[in-house]
Amino acid sequence: KKVKVIIKPHPDETSEEINEIKLLAYEFGINYEFISHIDFKNLINEIDLLVTFHSTLALEFIIIGIPVCYLISVKNIPILNASCENGLAFQALTENELKKCLDKIVIDKDKEYLPEKYKKFLKSEFTKIDGTVSEDLVNIMMKNIKVQ
Repeated sequence: KKVKVIIKPHPDETSEEINEIKLLAYEFGINYEFISHIDFKNLINEIDLLVTFHSTLALEFIIIGIPVCYLISVKNIPILNASCENGLAFQALTENELKKCLDKIVIDKDKEYLPEKYKKFLKSEFTKIDGTVSEDLVNIMMKNIKVQ
């Protein structure tokens, strides 16, 4: 199956770094679209998986019900590691692990992601500090979870 890649660089990446990314995508024959900002309203139905290093953007994708694949270890970043432990994100530290991740998420449409997994993650990670305001925020987010 053809996979379309949407590339969104960080604001501090240079033109040279962006050109290197484009060249690499071209060399691998990757069909890509380059965007300067993320418009969740337009992209939410087009994205099956976010591939990233580590970013708070990953949490935004998890909250709206889109799985994440980290290209570096997140074991020392508690909230991102918890997303892996809850089965909402994966680490792909090798090319083989990345292929398995893509197969599981993009190619295999029979996903195991249930709304309960997202709700469990939100409750466990966002209600630890403040049991009232955070609880209300989690309840609002859980009502709006979009699970593919």
